Amino acid sequence: MDEIRGVGMQCSGGVGNPTVTELAGPHNEEVRHLRGVLLKEKIMIRFTADHHYVIGHEHVLSGKPCQDHAHVTVAPDFAGAFVSDGCSSGGETDIGARVLTRSTARAALMHWSIAGSLPDPATLNVEQRLVAIDVGRGLGLSFDDMLATSAYVLLTRGGGYAHLVGDGVIAYRKRDGRIFLARYDWANNMPCYPVYGEDEYAGFIKAHGNDPEEKAFTHEEWVWYPDRGFTHMHTIPMTIAAGIRGAHMYFDAIALHEEIDTVAVFTDGVTRIDGMDWKDAALALLAFKQPAGAFVKRRLQRFQKDVRTTGKGPLDDLGYAAIRIANDPEE
Repeated sequence: MDEIRGVGMQCSGGVGNPTVTELAGPHNEEVRHLRGVLLKEKIMIRFTADHHYVIGHEHVLSGKPCQDHAHVTVAPDFAGAFVSDGCSSGGETDIGARVLTRSTARAALMHWSIAGSLPDPATLNVEQRLVAIDVGRGLGLSFDDMLATSAYVLLTRGGGYAHLVGDGVIAYRKRDGRIFLARYDWANNMPCYPVYGEDEYAGFIKAHGNDPEEKAFTHEEWVWYPDRGFTHMHTIPMTIAAGIRGAHMYFDAIALHEEIDTVAVFTDGVTRIDGMDWKDAALALLAFKQPAGAFVKRRLQRFQKDVRTTGKGPLDDLGYAAIRIANDPEE
């Protein structure tokens, strides 16, 4: 599939779930050669990132706070974008979601600063949970306060990945205008939360029928082409065990240097826009007019104004974070 060359997707750890798109990884000779050419020509990647989050119509009516959160961080040769969706039937998950985005960002940046490389998702999942639990306890938060999803993108000059535990959407846009969308959902609207790892996910698995091989996690892929609109790639049911490990999307160095200009993560609020298909909502939110400064905030604010002319707008809270990628010659 040429449209997603250089990008790989799988559920972390495998366990019988296929890698659905082939990753042009570091052992591919063509990629190794191209990477060498890039280094020889001293092409640099420049990252910019922004985020925003808004309260949903249903939360306004019920008097609940916005329980989604988004956050970004940019350092030399590193960028991260993070979103979290707090459970509406949990505790003070508006705080829990904020703790989770900040804890994930802190754990990832600390690993990058010390090791000079990105942590693998399994390692970051553990570090994220430990930092979040420590911060949460310091703030007096309960288990129910920490019921929140986690989706993030980590990018460096050498490549990167997006990872999602829970539900939501991962998206990226290619420089020729094509847009890739991956949506993830759990059966019965019972997503996995990182905090469930405290009991090794036993309670979560039991709530889904007590069989970790039951298929309760769904991965849906679409590609939008400027000349012909959306094409459905596939919908794949996955096991509870695979969903617990999370959905994972890799980006190699060549994809970031030459092919992709934006990578984004959304909470599942993007799938609940009154009177609007979720794919059209994601597409509209990626249509930046000025991709600099507060580009996500401006786009989301304009989007809200537009969709409220024909409906109620976002029915659920919506968190959105994105990283823009530009190539600059090294001076």
